Amino acid sequence: MFSMVGRFILIGLIVGLILGLILGLVIGWGIAPVHWTYADQWVEDYVILVSSAYAENNDLALAQWRLEQTLEWPKEDQGRRLNEVLTRYQQRPGASTAAVGRVRVLLNALGAPGPAVSPTVPTTPATAIALTPAPTPMPAAGPVDLGGLAGSLLTPCCAVILIVIALVVVALVWTNRGKFFKARAPAWRPVEEDWAAPLAAEEGVDVSGPHMRFTARYSLGQDNYEESFSVESPAGGFFGECGVSAAERLGKEGPDKVTAFDLWLFDVASRETVTKVLLSDWGYKDDPLRTQLISRGGVILAEKGKVVTLETQNLRVDIKVVDFDYGSMEELPANSFFASLTLDMIARIKES
Repeated sequence: MFSMVGRFILIGLIVGLILGLILGLVIGWGIAPVHWTYADQWVEDYVILVSSAYAENNDLALAQWRLEQTLEWPKEDQGRRLNEVLTRYQQRPGASTAAVGRVRVLLNALGAPGPAVSPTVPTTPATAIALTPAPTPMPAAGPVDLGGLAGSLLTPCCAVILIVIALVVVALVWTNRGKFFKARAPAWRPVEEDWAAPLAAEEGVDVSGPHMRFTARYSLGQDNYEESFSVESPAGGFFGECGVSAAERLGKEGPDKVTAFDLWLFDVASRETVTKVLLSDWGYKDDPLRTQLISRGGVILAEKGKVVTLETQNLRVDIKVVDFDYGSMEELPANSFFASLTLDMIARIKES
């Protein structure tokens, strides 16, 4: 279960991911789109594909659109660019005379004179046939319009990605709605027995301010156990959060066998977080474990009726150990892990 701070961080990360993706698409697609620089040989091969398609369908507008969309050649400059490509292609070893002829036909259709025939590409009857206004359809399959295909798929692909992300976020929030919104639900209820008031008064804490009461219950089998509660004013103002979570576990198999719990209090105004560790009888007597955990703010032996106090600049929470039971397993020491635990928590907002 997430604490409120953890939920804020998780929601912020998800929202940031979606906004970052949208911003990246806007910048990379609209404001500063990527301009590809193609290798000369790739450009020559693509021009031959376009000219082959033109030889089959005689559709000049389509050929111009393909050159403009894929190679980013303006229509008024396509004749000059096509001349340059044809000149380079004629100098390529093994250049096809039929391909040269088809490119020349496209050049004529664009109204641009072709370059001089390269000595390495002799004029043959096949070339003359390819230059006729109505060329014989080529048996090869038509070319794939890479530029048009990419452009037509970009918008639906982006839309699908955004929809999938939105559905994942909605599913995550819905399936974990109890965890996400539990801490924000007001937990005010009458404090019938304000057992913490005398303790606070003895320490000079004003007990007349707003206070809330919570009950935290743990039982064996609640893996990754954590309960958190919002500390709010009667008007609904958020002051912080308190809670309890599993700190140390024993064994590797089966349900979590918790030997220590973190008791914590977070003050949103002062950004303080204070903690103490509630230990089982075995854990408290285990010197290495107790030494390891004492740096978290202090260790407390679990005893029925014991009260643990956590205090920040603006908040105070008194936590009473109401009841607990130990579990037992042959491979683990006696009184080493909790089978159940009930805590009564009274949180106060200090009067300024």
